[in-house]
Amino acid sequence: MSLRCQQNPFVFVPDISLQGFRELWQNRIAKARNKFVDLQQELADYDIRSYLEELNQFDKFIEGEVRGEMWQDLHPDADFRQEAATAKKAFITLEAEVNASAAIASNIVKLEATGHVIKDDEKRFLADWKRQLRNGGANLSPQNKQRVMALSTKIEEAEDQFSDNIRNYDEKLELNVDELLGVPEDYLASHPANLMTGRVILEAKDAHMGPVSEYCQIQKTREKVYRFQSRTAEATNGPLLVKLLNLRARKADLLGYQNWAECQLQNTMAKSVANVTAFLEDAYEAIRPIAEREKEQIIEALKQKEGVVAQPWDMKYGLALLKNYQLGGFDIKSTRQYFQMSRVLPALLHLVELDLHTATYNNETEILDLVLATHRKYGTFEPDRGMKTHLSLWHLGMSEYAGRLYSYLFGKVICHDLFNEFQKGGNIMDPNVAKRYRTLVLEKVGSQDADDSVSGFLGRKYNSKAFQDWLNGAS
Repeated sequence: MSLRCQQNPFVFVPDISLQGFRELWQNRIAKARNKFVDLQQELADYDIRSYLEELNQFDKFIEGEVRGEMWQDLHPDADFRQEAATAKKAFITLEAEVNASAAIASNIVKLEATGHVIKDDEKRFLADWKRQLRNGGANLSPQNKQRVMALSTKIEEAEDQFSDNIRNYDEKLELNVDELLGVPEDYLASHPANLMTGRVILEAKDAHMGPVSEYCQIQKTREKVYRFQSRTAEATNGPLLVKLLNLRARKADLLGYQNWAECQLQNTMAKSVANVTAFLEDAYEAIRPIAEREKEQIIEALKQKEGVVAQPWDMKYGLALLKNYQLGGFDIKSTRQYFQMSRVLPALLHLVELDLHTATYNNETEILDLVLATHRKYGTFEPDRGMKTHLSLWHLGMSEYAGRLYSYLFGKVICHDLFNEFQKGGNIMDPNVAKRYRTLVLEKVGSQDADDSVSGFLGRKYNSKAFQDWLNGAS
């Protein structure tokens, strides 16, 4: 999807019905198709900004929640999810047609040949469209163009199937309560034993399996979870992953790339496979001695505390033991009460939503209505009217607001000593640093490359030295 020349105001559709959503996306895709027809017309004149605005209008028609991705993944109603999948497929099909358009590619070439002076964000916008057109096969022969479009469809279908397999996998692991010794109380409370069998039923999700792997004191249980997860991963997507990799490789070859990674990295900060490889090699050299030392410490911790010879299924548990030792006996499990998903997720959504919409919605009541509508849709929680006070605190700065939000939403505040555990090692919450990052990086999106923005923020060319220093414990 191409970068836009101008920012769209946020559009949110609360409590929309299935029929309402169907009418919404069908209306929007009809407008997008009409705009596609206009974009393919041969230019009668060479007004570059008029054509840029036409391209921009097309992008607006196909962006946002109307595409269906969010609804397909999150909506609780199966019929709504199916309608969202239909919408998503329709938009992807249209994009494939647009990105394969030789007429649009020709128009852009003609515009560039006029030598008009354009702004940086307009240059990036055009460059992004050119990249899309190349990756859509617009400059290929008709035969190869059709091959690219067919491969694109198959790749999208395989990627959707990959996600669906994970989402819909329904095999369960059943364990006796006494097999869960050491697992946190809040976890056991949220996973009560079945009244008929007396066994705890766990789904094949990290949220279900992770705490058992990390905290369960029974090695045999940790092994059961490890083998269950390994079997699950292979059963759901092993063969499909091989198919997907082959499809991507074939498409990259047709488009003239050496591999799929080269195709995908063009519009990223990394830019090239060589840059990614260099970073990974630097990271590996920095991590390897630390990882080897940590592995030896984990093995020793398991031997001393549990009297077991470390196996692959013991490593998460051993790491938790090591953390407790390094924190002077502090039990890391005790922090779970402050980070329950049902409370943390709404808080994070509030911060993100307010950050996105403060500039557009200046009236506090409108912000409150927006937040409430969002959370009613997802069924998370219902803030009382006192939240309006906290919304207004947003204008005092992120760090102060975040602290008050903690107390309001969670009903308890992390004790001072424990909070200091989390604050060590940086000034990430410093309002001045956050403001510079927003101004020099976030606000530059669309007008300059990400690596230039980050270099401006850092005052130097980015590198992996800070990462290596952090790994080695330097402040």
